[in-house]
Amino acid sequence: MEERTYGEGFGSGFSRFQDRSGSGDFCDVTVTTSSGDWRLHSLLLASRSEFFYRALAGEFTESRSKVIELHLEKSEAVWPLLVDYFYKDSITVNEGNALALLSLSRQLLVSSVDAYCLEFIGQHLHTSNCIRYLRKAVKHNISDIQQQCVALAAQGFHFLYDHDVSGLPAAVVLEILRHPELLVHCEQQVLRFVMSYLSSTEVEPHDAAAIWGEVRFLYLDNKLFSSLSHHPQLPSQLLLAGAMGRLASMDEPAAAAAAGLQPPPRPTYCCDGRYGLPGGSRTLTLALEDIWTHVAPLCSVRVSGVSEGQPEHVLSPDPDAWFETDESSEPMPWVQVVLPANVRVVRLTKYVFSHGHRRSGYFRMRNWQTLTAADAAGPFSKLMARPSANEAFEVMVAKPGQDTPWRSIKLVGTDRQEDSVFRLCLRNLRLFGCCEVDLLQQGQPQALVLTHGLVHKIHAAKATAAGGAPADAAAAGSTAGSRRASGNGWGPPGVMGAVVDAAAGGAPADGAAAGSAAGSRRASGNGWGPPGVMGAVAEGEGGAALP
Repeated sequence: MEERTYGEGFGSGFSRFQDRSGSGDFCDVTVTTSSGDWRLHSLLLASRSEFFYRALAGEFTESRSKVIELHLEKSEAVWPLLVDYFYKDSITVNEGNALALLSLSRQLLVSSVDAYCLEFIGQHLHTSNCIRYLRKAVKHNISDIQQQCVALAAQGFHFLYDHDVSGLPAAVVLEILRHPELLVHCEQQVLRFVMSYLSSTEVEPHDAAAIWGEVRFLYLDNKLFSSLSHHPQLPSQLLLAGAMGRLASMDEPAAAAAAGLQPPPRPTYCCDGRYGLPGGSRTLTLALEDIWTHVAPLCSVRVSGVSEGQPEHVLSPDPDAWFETDESSEPMPWVQVVLPANVRVVRLTKYVFSHGHRRSGYFRMRNWQTLTAADAAGPFSKLMARPSANEAFEVMVAKPGQDTPWRSIKLVGTDRQEDSVFRLCLRNLRLFGCCEVDLLQQGQPQALVLTHGLVHKIHAAKATAAGGAPADAAAAGSTAGSRRASGNGWGPPGVMGAVVDAAAGGAPADGAAAGSAAGSRRASGNGWGPPGVMGAVAEGEGGAALP
């Protein structure tokens, strides 16, 4: 646990006068708490605490009796730390005591400790621990820290939504859900958050109804609607309103747009769409090359053995960071790369790596096969690939489309290499093609977390590259079909546009939209954003663009 010691510190100069036994020299005041009586020195108390100064110097009973009764309630445990501070001018603050000390210092008007606690919290409060701090801020009724925690929870909602918030007051949960900076990548995140909270925390019926009301059911998918139809706590009118709104938008999109969809879609949605509406899917389809620099550091690398370098050098672009397996023919040498827990490759067009020994011709790779698997443990399937014969290998995939998405790729030696030894030598492995990011697994260890800024950057780059032309191809496997990179019309233009064009060469989509639940949409817009935002849709029979 991180901690920091504050204070000028005057050593043990007054420590010998601190004695709870009652026999301390010159003790002239008794402080009574639920844990017992404390015989202390009024001068030290008054010099550090405005509360004690007023109690001892004013026209109060305590100033005459020299007995002060404290009701510390939830801060009792840190009272001894504050007493030590009075005598030693030194106090250690950590995550476990910071909020309790802050509460007690405000109760007793100890401004120096108040400032120390605020400094510590300001330096250590962040998105990953804001829920823990929030619980303590609620417990000690520290409103300013509570507001900071609520803001952080809203800003990090896209991966905090599955954190345990049981026991928090309903009003605090509503603060998070109604915060103007709430970052939601897909509506399922809000649904899961609400269901988890209400299933673990007993709240008043009107509070439960208000919390359910923050879910925008219109932007969920049919499978979820079906599973929610018999939910005992869910107000049926909310589910019915969501279903009716979706049907209206699907049957008569122009009329629905004119009337205005209620509630409106969240501007931070970035998932693949469903039924021509945003927010419904749990996945985001992206080009691997667009996010590889973010994916590679989260990958794990497994190898058959090591003769030089480190396994992580397999993914390193550093020209001096080479990796070689040890020599082995039984079993053959292999290198395996496992993608982050929430990333699946749905279409690999090629992969590229540098080979040879420190950029020379020694140990050039020649004989290997490519295997893929849904998970690290397999089972593995052979990938048909055609490697080039240059120092920076470009391995083209003969059959880009695969039946099962995968997150593990394995290169296995099949024969001796150019120098007649059985080993693999490579670095700077990169994948190209199309992947799906599961937005509901961003909270898992070693998962790829998509910040709003990163998604914005990717889509803006795609929009610039598109230059106003129709998108080259649909993102393979996208349930929404292809969408124009200039924006999706449900957020600011150019921000949340779909990342498309996983196919090499920028050719028109080869019927990728055939399975799209949304179907094709014309360039005039989708009715939920400014006309022309959606752009031309390159999809249809045989991959021909619509006129």
